[in-house]
Amino acid sequence: MALKGNQGTLHDAVINYITKHMENDFADVTARKYVERVKGHGRKDELIYYQLPVPDELAGKAKWKNMRTIGVVIRMCESGEKWTSDVRYYISSLALGVKRFAACVRGHWGIENTLHWCLDVTFREDESRVRNRTLADDFGMAQTIRNQPTEAS
Repeated sequence: MALKGNQGTLHDAVINYITKHMENDFADVTARKYVERVKGHGRKDELIYYQLPVPDELAGKAKWKNMRTIGVVIRMCESGEKWTSDVRYYISSLALGVKRFAACVRGHWGIENTLHWCLDVTFREDESRVRNRTLADDFGMAQTIRNQPTEAS
């Protein structure tokens, strides 16, 4: 599962733990690393995956009963003359196995991309000028109800 700011304490604890150990190239902990290079869509990506066992002292661990590993993905992208990078953090119930972790992350990205395409194309979300989240939800519900078949259909 991708970690975001809404997981507060756990999110910060994972970032701090991984960053602390990354500074000495994970010399003090068990960590697995996997690098893959991908070309497509007019860009070159280098993805660096790190996966580590969950430390006993990790803040927020108790709320996630089956959490066994934590991970980070560093993505560096070259598109023409432009370079970008991003870092994403994850928690997982997977045992240590960085290639499987990488495959799961890619699978998650595939689902996310497909979902966003569906929302953009099928439900035309990008065309909406509504910026209030509650109002947007109400409009979406009204659209769904309007498109439901009636008993006479």
